[in-house]
Amino acid sequence: MTKPFGLRTLIVSALVLVCAVAAGLIAWRTYGEKNLRMRLAEEQLLHTVQAISLQQRAIEARAEALLTSLTIRAELHGGTSVEHCNKTLSDIRNVESGFLNITRTLPDGSVDCSAVPLKSAVNNSDRAYFRQALKSDRMVVSDVTIGKIVSKPVIIFAKAARDERDRVNAVFVFVLSMDWLSEELKKSRLPAAANLIVVDQSGKVAVDIPGGSDRPRPSAAMLRPILDTAGSGVLSLTADDGSTRIVGHTPLLESSPNRFLLAISLPSEAIQAPIDRMLVRDLLIALTALLLALLVSLRVIGREVVAPMQRLSEMANRIARGEFGARSGLARANSDVGLLAATFDSMAASLEERQDKLDQAIKALAESEARYRHTFENSYSIMFIVDPTDGRIVDANVAASRFYGWTVAQLRTMLVSQINTLTEEEIAVEMQRAKRLEKSCFEFRHRLADGSVRTVETYTSPITIDNRDLLYSIIHDVSERKQLEAELLAHRNHLENLVRSRTEELNQAKDNAEHANRAKSQFLANMSHEIRTPLHGVLGLAQVGFRDTPPGSRTHETFARILDSANILLAVINDILDFSKIESGKLDVEAIPFAPERMIDESLRQVRALADGKGIALAVDRQCLPAACVGDPVRIGQIILNLLSNAIKFTGAGEVRLSAAWQDGELSIAVSDTGIGIEAQALQRLFQPFEQADNSTTRKFGGTGLGLAISRRLAEIMGGTLAASSTPGRGSTFTLRLPLAASAELPAAPEPEAAAGGRLAGLRLLIAEDNTINQIVLTEMLRGEDAEIHIVDNGRAAIEAIENASEPFSAILMDVQMPEMDGIEATLLLRQRHPGLRIIGQTAHALRDEQERCLAAGMVAVISKPIDVNNLIRTLRQILLDTPGTPDEAPPASVDQEPDCIVDWPALAVRYQHQPAFVDRLATIFLSSHAGDAARLRQLADAGDLDGIEKIAHTLKGVAGNLVARESLRLATQLTQLARQHDPAAGESARTLADAIERLVDCLRRRLAGESTPD
Repeated sequence: MTKPFGLRTLIVSALVLVCAVAAGLIAWRTYGEKNLRMRLAEEQLLHTVQAISLQQRAIEARAEALLTSLTIRAELHGGTSVEHCNKTLSDIRNVESGFLNITRTLPDGSVDCSAVPLKSAVNNSDRAYFRQALKSDRMVVSDVTIGKIVSKPVIIFAKAARDERDRVNAVFVFVLSMDWLSEELKKSRLPAAANLIVVDQSGKVAVDIPGGSDRPRPSAAMLRPILDTAGSGVLSLTADDGSTRIVGHTPLLESSPNRFLLAISLPSEAIQAPIDRMLVRDLLIALTALLLALLVSLRVIGREVVAPMQRLSEMANRIARGEFGARSGLARANSDVGLLAATFDSMAASLEERQDKLDQAIKALAESEARYRHTFENSYSIMFIVDPTDGRIVDANVAASRFYGWTVAQLRTMLVSQINTLTEEEIAVEMQRAKRLEKSCFEFRHRLADGSVRTVETYTSPITIDNRDLLYSIIHDVSERKQLEAELLAHRNHLENLVRSRTEELNQAKDNAEHANRAKSQFLANMSHEIRTPLHGVLGLAQVGFRDTPPGSRTHETFARILDSANILLAVINDILDFSKIESGKLDVEAIPFAPERMIDESLRQVRALADGKGIALAVDRQCLPAACVGDPVRIGQIILNLLSNAIKFTGAGEVRLSAAWQDGELSIAVSDTGIGIEAQALQRLFQPFEQADNSTTRKFGGTGLGLAISRRLAEIMGGTLAASSTPGRGSTFTLRLPLAASAELPAAPEPEAAAGGRLAGLRLLIAEDNTINQIVLTEMLRGEDAEIHIVDNGRAAIEAIENASEPFSAILMDVQMPEMDGIEATLLLRQRHPGLRIIGQTAHALRDEQERCLAAGMVAVISKPIDVNNLIRTLRQILLDTPGTPDEAPPASVDQEPDCIVDWPALAVRYQHQPAFVDRLATIFLSSHAGDAARLRQLADAGDLDGIEKIAHTLKGVAGNLVARESLRLATQLTQLARQHDPAAGESARTLADAIERLVDCLRRRLAGESTPD
């Protein structure tokens, strides 16, 4: 029962302490307020003094302005009547009432006119200000003096008026009474005890306001601290009567000769007494307010806090006794205690509600436990409750008893280790994992009472029963499922083995197919070589016989038939080789400028004799053909020649018409005939290899059936199409469409063939050829053109002949396949020893790889067998007779020489007929398209992408050949083969080619920049 009174005592003590602290703060504030108000009073006093000083300066400035206006008024200088002067000055004084008098003084000092009437004659010649004004052009301010006319302390403002000769006519004087200081003192609202004085620098008091005999003037000793202080300020001084006075002072009449100070003093009591009265009043009011607040607080706290707290204490005691329905009855929303009481009531209601829910939960728990026990006991699933601390089975259901073969009572006495095949340590680890929720599903092997072992899946989770942390497990027998899974796994392994076996068989079949493809290519190459080698002899001897026999003779005609038959055989071989290249993806096309009209005329020229022989007219239509296009003129001409030959072959009479047109970047060439035509069903297979319109066609007209297939594939490789339309009995039309870019650069016109005989005069040629017939053919061909011929039968003999020659050879015709040392090895050695020597290869291998291998070895050109005599002579003339300088002066073509020799510039010039602008264009195109190929090769090598490497290398092989970049050509050819065979060495070879391409790029850039490179 003492708690309320203790709270009341505590609250009263706190309030008294608060009031005491508040009183102390008020006293401290009162002391600070007193000092503050003293400072404010001193500042007000100083501001008053400074305001009066500023007013004096304003009066002085006004006087100067008025004096200046008088001095410039000529009518007041002299010659006017005294009455007029007096009136004028009086009018000014009436307006400027602050001035006591205005006078005009003559140069002798006599005052001749005045705003205030003169009672007697006045002379100012003895006054210092007058004498100073006679000498100065500026306004003169006097000391505080006694005026002669007004007889009171005044300040004189004087200024001389001068004529045009700078002589003084008069001195005008404004008289300012010191009475204005009294007016300013009244305006300041200072206490009545305030005293204003004007004192000079010697301490003499010139003005004392208010004056009087009851108060003596301040002595010089009292005023000395003021006089010793420069500028403005406030001082506390002890008066002569012993009282303390607050004095504010500031300079006055700074324009006068002497130094004056203006001072206003107040007794300190005059300032402190009102402040003390006000502070005592404020303190009493504050203390009274605190006392009232204390009494009211005690009253309010007793009613609003102490009494409600007693009610809340009783309520808490009732709740503690279990009376959850107890309420305070104090809840009021506008009171903190009411909010607290409402919170207590809410808490009591929550406790009451929670108790109700707890009772219901206990009841529900009991019901749930009963249901759980029923479910646990009667479930068909095997259930265990296990203690993880020792592995003891706490509980088991009937399903567990049926599965394991022990009674429920027996199971409740057993350990998990008695049924689990794991060790006790392993079981303990698994139970801890389940307890920590690291794993919930387990697979175990459990023993049954009959000794058998079954595979089970156990789903285990933690559970708390009677404050014991246990594990609840549901167990499923998965023995049959595991057996099925094992069987499925065996079947899957068997299937995987079958798939692996089939994959290996497929890989082997693929390898066999690739091997067969390589064997086919090698077979074609060998067959080409084996056929071309004797064919070279046949054609060569036939050409020699045809050349050397009289035209029209029977022998001449025989040689002509031999040439025709051999050429037909050569065409068949070339078709088979072209088809093989297309099938293997090794056929490349060029992109060089050519003249479409020239190509068409050449194609027509080649078939004209055949058409004339059958009496068939050849017609041609040309529409808007450009002067030059960029493409492969050889392959396009091959297609046109095939179409024209077929048209003439299958036309008995009538005409064959070639129509050529150019539109929107597309070249369209249509060959129409009036021949036998083609059935619609035959058109569908016309472009298939080895297919013709019908079986009788081959017997009647001949041919292999490859021409159209090759032509369509060539068109597709060049991005175009080849289509056919036909009407049986009326003829056929074959249309070739190719997307070709127009070229601003015109290709050089072919030079006319020189007359047979003497075309190689002066040339000394070495022929390296092991075939006797070929030796005879070449000798007959070249000696007939006046060349000097020397024959050797292998590469080693060729090197010895070069080394031992008394005169240098102009060139070597080097066969590729020879005994002892082949042409490739001999060329490599000769390029090292005689880098300027021209070596022209001759090979019966018509495949491009063979030709690229020859060029990479250092040969300047390669001629395929059988050799056409005109083609051979044209090549020799281009290389030897059209190249400036002698062979020995030519730069080396070895890839290991200086960077400028990375490209065989002389051979490049010969290839493109000495057109440096075209060579520069090729270089520009290469740099724009392939400058980044080196970086791409390295990236592909790092990624192991051999297909991508093969694609880039194959492209670079073609462009390097076009640029006669022998090192890059050799490395690109080598890399293409390695990547195609998936050789692990392709990665390093790609990096080597990348380095070579970078050197080639640098070489081409230096040429385009104008640096020294051979032309």
